[in-house]
Amino acid sequence: MNKPEAVLTIFDKYVRAIDQELDTFFTAQGEKELYLMMRYFLGYLDRDFNKVHEYSGKRFRSGACLLLSDYYGKMKEALPVAASIEIFHNFTLIHDDIEDHDPLRRGKETVWKLWGVEQAINTGDAQLALSYIELLKYAEKNPRNATKVQRLLYENYLKVAEGQYMDIKMAESDIDDVYVTVDNYLEMIYLKSATLVAVSAMAAGLVADKDEAECQKLWDYGLNLGLAYQLSDDLISIWGKAENTGKVEAKDLEERKKTLPVIYLYDKADDKKKNKFAALYDKKENLTHDEISEIKMMLSEDKAHDYVWDLMKEKIELSNKAIEALSFSDSEKQTLLNINKALIPNMKWWDA
Repeated sequence: MNKPEAVLTIFDKYVRAIDQELDTFFTAQGEKELYLMMRYFLGYLDRDFNKVHEYSGKRFRSGACLLLSDYYGKMKEALPVAASIEIFHNFTLIHDDIEDHDPLRRGKETVWKLWGVEQAINTGDAQLALSYIELLKYAEKNPRNATKVQRLLYENYLKVAEGQYMDIKMAESDIDDVYVTVDNYLEMIYLKSATLVAVSAMAAGLVADKDEAECQKLWDYGLNLGLAYQLSDDLISIWGKAENTGKVEAKDLEERKKTLPVIYLYDKADDKKKNKFAALYDKKENLTHDEISEIKMMLSEDKAHDYVWDLMKEKIELSNKAIEALSFSDSEKQTLLNINKALIPNMKWWDA
């Protein structure tokens, strides 16, 4: 594998297993439109509810859970656990699309856009319940440690909702609001983004009945990887080159999102620059190309890119350190290290 990204094909085996489990599980719910909308969102039906198989996300969290469980020799046992995580994650996305007013997800229309906000809210609620029901498959066959696994998932599912609350509150606040701080942002991405990656990793250890120390290493691996990935995305969404990312350049600035580089800049700027920046970032009209360029210049002057880049490197190094401490073989550890390298882009992505 010459390109780092090529290592991610290792997930193909696990994605197929998860897709088969999910498709079977959702099909078994029957032909009520409620469940057909879920199958559409997961990529198994088109908007007219005809059978297809479309791209519907990387299945990274659930795939990581199965990969790690496979290393412990417990892939089959972990499948309902991984599937529950995937169902829950997609429930959050259905509601995210409503909260963010996004008409598209993965290149196709969102549930609320096709069937209305009310139906999308209800579809998400029902899918949350199904994530609990899917996990019962594991509990019924593994009563001895079922409570530990259920507690891990359920308590951290709640943390994701706490993170979403923080994200919404920040989005609704002006850049100069006392709530919009670096510390609050880092807490928000810990809850909303990184926690579910950590859960996916640690669940594999619980399914394999590993000791507390091993499970903690799995948590540290997943948590820091999740944090690094979000910080990387913050950088890409401002400085990433379109030819490398396939995304609109400086999209987060165009939408005036309060990501870490922006919050860091405002926190460190002097009063004159704060006023200038707030006047741009809190305006109601769309930012012009020149205004976006001016903001990027301010970000560079105050080394916001360097701050986030260094923090991202720190998190990925902590994730790598946790991998090295796990009980896997050297080749399995190297695969996990290679996955980390593939998930966190190198310097070719940046123009800063």
